[in-house]
Amino acid sequence: MQSTHTSEAIDLVRFPLAVMVVFIHSVVYPEETFFMPTDYTHLSGMDLYNLIRSLGSHVFSAIAVPTFFLISGYLFFKRLEIWNWHIWRKKIQNRFHTLAVPYFIWCVLSVLWRPDVWESYIRIPICKIGAVIFKGKPLRDVADYFHSMEPLNIDWLHELWDIHKWGGLHLNWLGGHVAYSTAPELLPFWFVRDLIVLVLLTPFVYWLVKKFGFLFVGLIMLFYVSGVWPNIHGLGSTSFFYFSLGACFTIKGYDFFTTMYPFRWCFYIPFIFLLPLMVYLDGEQTYGGRMVYVLMGVIAILCFSFYLTKDLGVRKNPLLVRSCFFVFAFHIFINRYVYRYVNLIIGDSSSFQLILTYLIFPFVTITICVCMYVCMNHLLSSLCKVLTGGR
Repeated sequence: MQSTHTSEAIDLVRFPLAVMVVFIHSVVYPEETFFMPTDYTHLSGMDLYNLIRSLGSHVFSAIAVPTFFLISGYLFFKRLEIWNWHIWRKKIQNRFHTLAVPYFIWCVLSVLWRPDVWESYIRIPICKIGAVIFKGKPLRDVADYFHSMEPLNIDWLHELWDIHKWGGLHLNWLGGHVAYSTAPELLPFWFVRDLIVLVLLTPFVYWLVKKFGFLFVGLIMLFYVSGVWPNIHGLGSTSFFYFSLGACFTIKGYDFFTTMYPFRWCFYIPFIFLLPLMVYLDGEQTYGGRMVYVLMGVIAILCFSFYLTKDLGVRKNPLLVRSCFFVFAFHIFINRYVYRYVNLIIGDSSSFQLILTYLIFPFVTITICVCMYVCMNHLLSSLCKVLTGGR
């Protein structure tokens, strides 16, 4: 039975999770040089800078997307504790508008935002058309440009599904390499991609949970922690495990929050202990340990959100809840530019300035995203609803 504080706890935690996603992508460019080794013998200002970045963008924020998956699985099966194909079809139709349509639009926009695509297909044609309108240039100039331009090699299938690849370097418990991760051109949307696949697989998830219960979830957790999982682009062990975990609570008739809250210290303490260890190891040197840390963190942050709503009476901010998907989607478009301007204003001649830039510019990005959402929702409400899936 769902607690009256459950929906409040879920809404309250959504925006902080979106903030964590922004921090994940708040890297100093070029990205390859972002995480540098820390010298713990002297711990200089630059070492402190590296530690703070590792904590903010690599360790603490790692719990964000798995938490989103758990919430998604938990909420999908509401009213589906007993299977009903009619309700399932309605949920699928709803998810088409809330997931599939925004996924396609945002990913296409991300491809068009690429410097080479933007230059060849958008900026130059706009300038040439403007020259025709305002300077009286011949229309033939526009036609000649499109005739002479070399078409860009855009593999739309991979751009919209798995153009980015990372990881896969660690060994799993069987001695093989763990599955590498993939994402579409719009990097954060690997979450939406995997969620679309999971939603389509919900009849199988329901059957497995009904037949095997938490035994099924335990088996998936073993695959998740051990790293034994095939390279399936769109169905990783992280997404499948956390979605199934959330689904299992609903299908079995348990309220996740009231069930887990009495045991919250069983998750708080390991999370608090593992957090500095993961920072020390940069969160990557032990695969299984990182997975356990993330699991402890996911449950801990949800329990803490429940504590804030139930015991302290903290309530959500409706604007922040409504705008969190827009923040999640749009921040990646402007991150690079915001960083440049914030860095230009604050400077980078000392480690203190670098730390200040790192801590400030994600919140500048978030503020711009929220303001953009408010403006779009006011001036172009129909478009805003399509982009955010009606949220």
